[in-house]
Amino acid sequence: MILTSHGMLNSNLNFNGYYQAIIDYAKSQSYVLPTEEQQILQNDVVNDLVAQGIWNDLDVFYVFANDGSSDFGRINWINPGTFNAIETSEGPQTILPTWTSDQGYTGVQLGFSYGFLTTGYNALSGTNFSQTNGSIFVYTYSNQTLVSAVDIGFRDNLTGFRPNWGSINPATSGPLAQYTLLDTSANFTSSVTGAMGFSHLARISGSQISYYKNGVLVATQNSNLSTVDVATLELNILNGGASGTGAHSIRTVSVGGAGASLVTKASEFSDIISDYMGSL
Repeated sequence: MILTSHGMLNSNLNFNGYYQAIIDYAKSQSYVLPTEEQQILQNDVVNDLVAQGIWNDLDVFYVFANDGSSDFGRINWINPGTFNAIETSEGPQTILPTWTSDQGYTGVQLGFSYGFLTTGYNALSGTNFSQTNGSIFVYTYSNQTLVSAVDIGFRDNLTGFRPNWGSINPATSGPLAQYTLLDTSANFTSSVTGAMGFSHLARISGSQISYYKNGVLVATQNSNLSTVDVATLELNILNGGASGTGAHSIRTVSVGGAGASLVTKASEFSDIISDYMGSL
């Protein structure tokens, strides 16, 4: 029998092999697992992602919203133990993002100190993410309108000022979604109803990007691919974009990741994530 956050797990559950690998890894690390009921829901998520042809197009996939533990929430479901998310502090004071059961991680700011998540995943060496066919995505749990706040984005290996290689702010003033992907010369905006929900930003060619909200195409923008002259574009959660330290977010995010563009499966992808979040 296996310990979960609510007691003992039925050892007879039959999971998809991909999800079983997540459970096995969590057990090997002595992480507190989600409840049996939620494990069944999460197994359904994996089954649906596989059935829709999405799973094999993902490089990293994090489900921060669970009722087990923050440790379980930081696992990269695509390859458990590789590119797991890391609680990170930046600034003069050590502060870390906070985790809430069934909601996910919330960014923290105290003066010029910030708590967010890093992943170690470098999009420039991604398996499915490429410079002409790639995406980043995030489910935002909270609905704040925030200026210069990035819920998911890239950080390069430079010091000092950083160009904005990729970021999603699901609701700045307006509210407007603000986003860019591999185009450091532009930061696009589109009208939205709020931050909450599933945001999906795709680079679909060397000259265009598309932004989706809850599976619906919001806009396709003419966006020329910048010359990538850095060694690393690391995926960050609750941080990313331009400036000396990035643009940190104090929203709560529930799911995030990166992979191929997935534009032909945007609606199905959003439905799978939204159905899971709606069941919590």
